[in-house]
Order: sequence, then C-alpha cells, then structure tokens
Amino acid sequence: MEAIRHPIGDLPPEVYWRRRIITLAFGILAIVVLYYLVKSAFDGGGDEPAPGPSVSPSVSPSPSEILAGESPCGVADLLIGLAPTSRYFSDPSLPSFDVTVTHTGLADCVLDPDTAGTELLITSGSDRIWSNLDCAESLFDDPSVLLSPNEMVTLTAKWPRIRSDESCSAGLPIPAPGTYHALLTLQGAKSGDAVFSLSD
Repeated sequence: MEAIRHPIGDLPPEVYWRRRIITLAFGILAIVVLYYLVKSAFDGGGDEPAPGPSVSPSVSPSPSEILAGESPCGVADLLIGLAPTSRYFSDPSLPSFDVTVTHTGLADCVLDPDTAGTELLITSGSDRIWSNLDCAESLFDDPSVLLSPNEMVTLTAKWPRIRSDESCSAGLPIPAPGTYHALLTLQGAKSGDAVFSLSD
C-alpha cells in the first residue's frame, strides 16, 4: 500500500499518478466497449423494423370459375346467323361459313359452341349431303363463353366438301357441282337457310 501511495522512482510522484490515471481510464473504456459488444451480440436483430402488412397478389378468376353456376343459353336466348364466306366455292376449296350468335335474352348465359347437338347440315334439294353429327365431328374449336344481353360473338364453321351418312360410311360419292343449302343448329337454336354453290 505504501508503494501505491508513495511511488518509488526517480521521477516526480505526479508523473506516476498521471500514468496510473491514464491506464485506469483505458481499462474502464475497454470494459465499456466490451459490454456493448456483448450486449449487441445477444440483442442482435431486436431493433430491426417490424415488417409491414403482407399484401396478397390479386388472382383473376379462371374462365371455368366465371362460368360455374351460370345457366346455359336457351333457344329463346339466341339468334343464329349463318352466311357462306363466298357465293361460289371452286374445287378444291372447302366451303366455310361466318356464324354470328347474338344473345337476345335478359340475363347472362353460357354459350357452348361444342355442346351436344350442335349440327351443320348440308343439303341439295331433297338430298341429305353431310352432317358433322354423322361421324361425331366437332364443328367448333371455340371455348364456352359467358354472354351478356345483346352481346354478339362470331364463329367460323367449315364443310369438308364430302358426303356422309348416319352410319359414317366410307367411299361415298363426291358432291357434284351445283346449289347447296346449309343449316346450323346451336344449343337448340336454328339459323336461316344459307345458299351457296360448288363449281369445278
């Protein structure tokens, strides 16, 4: 204790006290720094800002979800227009038709172009030439659509310029040049008579 209170050495006692105070100050500073380093290590991430509320991305309903629960269009809801894309079809071009479907009802309804019973019937006089139903062929590739009142959609139908019968027989005679008639039935609604001609 006497050596601490009365330093022994060749220098004045003030020099030794000053050195001790500086050493003590550095020691305290080291302890404080060490304390905050340890504290921040244990409390890491505690002061991070809280994440904001998550926002779920909006998801558009699929077409099947939109059509689910909707009523199919009835006969009285549809006005079917059928017109050949040309008055004459020369061989070997295939007759095609513009189909317009207008919703005349008062409430939304579903139009399914590929519904059972959809038929394009081709005749010539009293001769039944062809129907897509004979060999269970799909007439349209268009998907179902929800129609609003007064809404109109346009489709395209084709006749492969062959004969068919209800037995889907092979080797039937090729349709000859002349005048033909087309009639479309879609979801029970019928079009008017569409007249066109085949030529060589």
